[in-house]
Amino acid sequence: MMEYLLKIKSILDNLLAIGENITEQDRILYLLAGLRAEYNSFVITVTSGHEPLSLEEIHSMLLTHENRLEQQHTTEETNLLQANITTMNIQGHNKKNQKSGQFKAQGRGNQNQQQFNHQNFGRGRGRGHYNNNGGNFGHGPGRGSFNNHSYSSGNFNNVSGGSNGKPQCQVCGKYGHIAINCYHRFDQTYQPTMNNHLAAMVATPSTVGDESWYMDTGATHHLTPNLNKLNSHTPFDGSDKVMVGNGNRLNISNIGHSTISSASRSLNLKNILHVPQLTTNLISVNRLCTDNNVTVEFFTNGFVVKDQASKKALLQGNLNYGLYKLSSSAPSRRYQDPDDNKLAGRTSLTTKSHRLPFTLSESRASQPFALVHSDLWGPAPVVGTNGARYFVLFVDDHTRFSWLYLLASKDQAISVFLQFKVMIETQFDTKVRMLQTDWGGEFQAFTNTLCKFGILHRVSCPSTSQQNGHVERKHRHVVEVGLSLLAHASIPLKYWLFAFQSALYLINRIPSSVLNFSSPYKTLYHCLPNYSFLRVYGCTCYPFLRPFNRHKFSYRSVKCTFIGYSSKHKGYLCLNMSNGKIHISRHVIFYELDFPFAKPSTVQPPCRVSPTHCAIPLAAPITPISSLLPSSSSPSSELVPISDTSVSISSSEVAPIPTAQPSSSHVPSPCHPMTTRAKNGIFKPKIFLSPTETIFHPLCEPNSFKEAVKVPEWQQAMHLEFEALMSNKTWVLVPPPPTQNIIGCRWVYKLKYKPDGTVNAIRHVWWRKDFIKLPILITLKPSVPCFYDTAPGFVDPSKPNFVCKLTKALYGLKQAPRAWFTKLSSALVKWGFSMSQADTSMFVYCNNSAMLVVLVYVDDIIVTGSSSLLIEQLISSLNSCFALKDLGPLNFFLGIEVLNSGSSLHLSQAKYICDLLQRAGLSESKSMASPMAAGPVLSISDGTRLEDPTLYRSLVGALQYCTITRPDIAYTVNKLCQFMHAPTSTHLQAVKRVFRYLKGSLFYGLSFQPSSSLDLIAYTDANWASCPDDRRSTSGYCIFFGGNLVSWSASKQKVVSRSSTESEYRGLANAAAELTWIQSLLKELFVPLFQPFVLYCDNLSTTYLAANPVLHSRAKHVEFDYHFVRERVLQKTLDVRFLPSEDQVADILTKALSTQRFLHLRSKLTVLSRPVCLRGMSRS
Repeated sequence: MMEYLLKIKSILDNLLAIGENITEQDRILYLLAGLRAEYNSFVITVTSGHEPLSLEEIHSMLLTHENRLEQQHTTEETNLLQANITTMNIQGHNKKNQKSGQFKAQGRGNQNQQQFNHQNFGRGRGRGHYNNNGGNFGHGPGRGSFNNHSYSSGNFNNVSGGSNGKPQCQVCGKYGHIAINCYHRFDQTYQPTMNNHLAAMVATPSTVGDESWYMDTGATHHLTPNLNKLNSHTPFDGSDKVMVGNGNRLNISNIGHSTISSASRSLNLKNILHVPQLTTNLISVNRLCTDNNVTVEFFTNGFVVKDQASKKALLQGNLNYGLYKLSSSAPSRRYQDPDDNKLAGRTSLTTKSHRLPFTLSESRASQPFALVHSDLWGPAPVVGTNGARYFVLFVDDHTRFSWLYLLASKDQAISVFLQFKVMIETQFDTKVRMLQTDWGGEFQAFTNTLCKFGILHRVSCPSTSQQNGHVERKHRHVVEVGLSLLAHASIPLKYWLFAFQSALYLINRIPSSVLNFSSPYKTLYHCLPNYSFLRVYGCTCYPFLRPFNRHKFSYRSVKCTFIGYSSKHKGYLCLNMSNGKIHISRHVIFYELDFPFAKPSTVQPPCRVSPTHCAIPLAAPITPISSLLPSSSSPSSELVPISDTSVSISSSEVAPIPTAQPSSSHVPSPCHPMTTRAKNGIFKPKIFLSPTETIFHPLCEPNSFKEAVKVPEWQQAMHLEFEALMSNKTWVLVPPPPTQNIIGCRWVYKLKYKPDGTVNAIRHVWWRKDFIKLPILITLKPSVPCFYDTAPGFVDPSKPNFVCKLTKALYGLKQAPRAWFTKLSSALVKWGFSMSQADTSMFVYCNNSAMLVVLVYVDDIIVTGSSSLLIEQLISSLNSCFALKDLGPLNFFLGIEVLNSGSSLHLSQAKYICDLLQRAGLSESKSMASPMAAGPVLSISDGTRLEDPTLYRSLVGALQYCTITRPDIAYTVNKLCQFMHAPTSTHLQAVKRVFRYLKGSLFYGLSFQPSSSLDLIAYTDANWASCPDDRRSTSGYCIFFGGNLVSWSASKQKVVSRSSTESEYRGLANAAAELTWIQSLLKELFVPLFQPFVLYCDNLSTTYLAANPVLHSRAKHVEFDYHFVRERVLQKTLDVRFLPSEDQVADILTKALSTQRFLHLRSKLTVLSRPVCLRGMSRS
């Protein structure tokens, strides 16, 4: 509004400057004539007043009315009316005898017609008089009179949609009177009748011919019907079509690009689809944000486009008939944070206070028992068989392993915690550091005890159980699973304590997504639980009872019900229903489809499951609770109240659980009138699955032979591997020679994944310890005798003490890689290839018409060239000499995903990064905009020393491989690698920030574009004395070939530099050395280089020092081997140039930058998001 007022003032001032006589009343008339339709009520109020208003008063009223419109929520009726007004305005634009926008002077002070913003204005007889004459100002009956008028849809909007020149009432909507004289003015119950004709006209598109852009959150691409909207375009030859809301599919004619100018920079609209059948220009919000690094904030009356880095507003738009229309004006203050308006209403907070939303907790204890959550549940509506009415849970935050203790009363919680504390200290040789509970009465007594042992006590706020959410959710999980077990077996509720303990026993052994699909048991004890020990809860069982018989004629077993697992014994709890005793026995036969407490079973005959014979018993922590309950609660010496603890039991045999289909004849027919499957005799059979079928899905990698032998897939893979080795005659069995060392060996298990994360192959290797698998190496012969132990699980029973004498190389043999490479390189050289001197893993073949390049990484090979025929011939030759598997076009190589979109080549490591996020436990973390915060540089003294640096070293080491396609994290990873010997908590937080940054840029990677230029251009930079610990400098460089990044480095210099010139000069020398190596590599690839390399440096002294030998006296302290840079300059093979620091691309490789600067330089490094390809897009 302020912009409109200034514009009117400027025009009227210009008219006054040329001698036009304009009064204040004329200014008011011109001002009101240009207002939009939503100001109709305001115009009526001003023109109907008895006393004239000054121009300043109208200005103030206009601004107030504008603020009120912005805060008002538009109703459905007003939307329909506004849509109708615009429709009528457009339709009546060219009516006969309607000269839109002409203002004729027919009264006093008449002057010749003057042009006013392409409209003719003049003065009329009678102040404030309007006439319906296509926008003409003419004479009227008197002051204050108002007749309906219509303006063109160009500069002015229609004030009213009435007829015959009569005003329209704002209360009832009828014509012939105004609101002040309306009969229904004070009738609060009156509802105006809507005009059916107006509602029907809403369907007429009001945006026909509209050249504006509209924001669309549901569009996947930018769309336009106007080809003139595209700055550049090409025909679209594909078969893709655009599906619109009514289901129609529209053809795409062209695809192109355009830009939108904003307050500070232009925004790119890429891959705009030209669809002539559309009526509106649509902007895809997703593509706009992705391509321009911006965010879009929507409000009730408009939206704002902001720069993601600086949060500066770039564009704004209004809500136009329910659509967000992009405006060309600069962002205004009206679309700032709506929370600013709350300042005026602070007093209302006393009556409107409510719970604030909770954010997802991202913290997790770094080691077991650093934080333990606890809470008490109860009282139970049914007292347990041993008198228990409560139970308390202790949940370890790091492993999520839980312990359950039964209580007869709440005051026993403190004594139970002391038992739990002693158990943890004894079994795990560590201490509980922090306990988190609510502030219930049972935990208030913990304060003095916890202070005595130095344990921190964290409590949740009053009435805020969400702050203790871990154990609250665990309570719910245990109760729900426990009740499900009771309901499935129809066991009475008085046995709830056994069901809850069994439920927690299962929960501790189920894989969790929070633990990267590992179970709490495995995370705590570092071994897989024994799933073959599990049985169906509540089923019929027959324990072996002969040792307890009173005479020889007693039955050796009785029918019992399985109700749980013993924490003190390696056995099962069997409830004797005849006397209520609980028998504990290992020798139990189960009928897992029969449930004694249920009604007569419909499944006949029951399936018998053989007992499991366990071979490797392990010690387990015992948490007795019998001392907490009355001794009279046990009906016999065999009735043992237990609590869920960790019991490590292994088994070599898994008993299968077959499925059964119940007979439909035993199912009662429903009595309701609805026609169902049951009435028609159709019943869905129940399918019972073995626990092992779900526990090992997805398939996990076992850590030992004992774990692998339990899984059929791994067993089969081991047999296939062993048969392949035997058929290849890899060894012969001989007695162990007394003078030779016998090398130990083991099985190593690895899953091979596809780029989408699915399992491609199960790989088994029998190898010498700690080496990588080379599948093709078994065809090679060792040069010295080697003796190995036989493979675990495949010992020849006739020769149990014999060892394997290798006749061919085995995986992990130190000679194997060299022998394989020698054999492969010999074959390639024989076929005419030459080994590269710059990179010995590259072989080049060139003749007069074509060239082939072979890149070898152990047994993974990439073949490329200019002739498809030669490539096929080479693959055929390799296949004739070696066991070769052709994987087709390159799309996944050593964890690097390769995407060829036709116009570009994109390298990324999304799958590898996802695996790292899972390993680090940061899959659900929030993303960050940069890998390292700009500020103080990390130091060795920051934070507290990590007790176990294994996780830190593992994560940082894995991040180094990410830098192959992500140079944007090269500096950060190099900095984190400097603390490998003594990492601290601050350094670990910095590592997590890198992972959060990678999560937000998961599909980013190096992008290579075709280029006709063959120039080598390098940027080098150094951060002098940047390390606060030893004051060594950090240097970095990046090298571009034809505009594509081909080499980069971020490293800490090995010596301390005495000046910034010296540090820059060392970095310059490193870049020059890399350029020399790239030059020799390109020569072997027959790439001509006609121009000297250009090396940009932002230090002027270094530039002069490299070019002028006279200045050598000023840098005598620099080592002589760095002065080969000047030699290259004198030989005209290197051109060192100066450029300003703000244009230095290598700045991202030497220091942590602000987010805006970092994102700018990241794009300069050609680190871009993976492109989206449409079928049929033109491919070069």
